[in-house]
Amino acid sequence: DKAVLFKTFMKVLAQRKNLMATFMAKWSEKYPGQSGHIHCSLMDLENNPVFSTKETGEMSEVMVNFLGGLQKYSKEFMALVAPTTNSYKRLCVGAWAPINMTWGKENRTTGFRVIEGSPHSQRIENRLPGADANPYLALAATFGAGLLGIKEKLQPTEPIHGGAYFIKVEDHHKVPGSLLEAAQLFKKSEAARSIWGDQFVDHFSATRVWEHEQFLKNSRLFENKQKISNWELKRYFEII
Repeated sequence: DKAVLFKTFMKVLAQRKNLMATFMAKWSEKYPGQSGHIHCSLMDLENNPVFSTKETGEMSEVMVNFLGGLQKYSKEFMALVAPTTNSYKRLCVGAWAPINMTWGKENRTTGFRVIEGSPHSQRIENRLPGADANPYLALAATFGAGLLGIKEKLQPTEPIHGGAYFIKVEDHHKVPGSLLEAAQLFKKSEAARSIWGDQFVDHFSATRVWEHEQFLKNSRLFENKQKISNWELKRYFEII
């Protein structure tokens, strides 16, 4: 709720000063993109944190499984956290944005950053969402993937030490290359259908395919992945 209100407030404040605030994921290739990272942790019914059970900061099995779920299912849910054609121009090498579903401790080049600390502060940062994401859908994707990981007792890969941009990863751990690919993955995802139902998955994936088609029809620069087209700026700069 605060994220939505903040965006609205900033746009109103900027307008009063004859400016325009934008939350496009990547409005210029000259600058890093704008993120919408999600820091997440869980508590039990007695409000006790469950990601860490020791003051040493050791990851609990619940946290490990949650992380495993993020790694396994985030690619299928990517359309929810990166919902525009412009979203995927933020996810590039060297801009402190992830390009894969790897994880590491205090690693800002991976898709998921584990932040160690006291039981109440230990958490996982999902670095995939951009500022253009609907925060409610991004939260649903994050916790949906994580809870499936707990349910299935999934194990994550080994943590990444150092840069994660030039390492070899499995295809299912690579960020989708476009909104169209993300929409197709979401539509085919049995996990997504188990969480949100057929009606939502079919409808949302169709809207993302349509969005991609509009981009292809109207942008002359779509072949250059990092170039921001005039069509993107006209479509997204003000409304996002």
